[in-house]
Amino acid sequence: MSKCCHYKFQYACAAQKKGKLSENAVRDIRRRYDEGIKLAKIASAYGISRPTVNNIGLRKVYKWVAEAPERVSQAGVQKI
Repeated sequence: MSKCCHYKFQYACAAQKKGKLSENAVRDIRRRYDEGIKLAKIASAYGISRPTVNNIGLRKVYKWVAEAPERVSQAGVQKI
């Protein structure tokens, strides 16, 4: 088990990165949220609640998931 910020929270911190969603799913949810797709539609696609989608979109949860890397092409910078 990895070291935690505080011994009382060691189990919560260890379990924190074992969420239901993959990192790619979180990135996709953020992208859809930013595009303005309805929360209910995103939530039903992933089997999660609307408040969870909102928190992912606002970057309140899954903070360790980095944004999608950018790819530089001849036309400019594109998100992949």
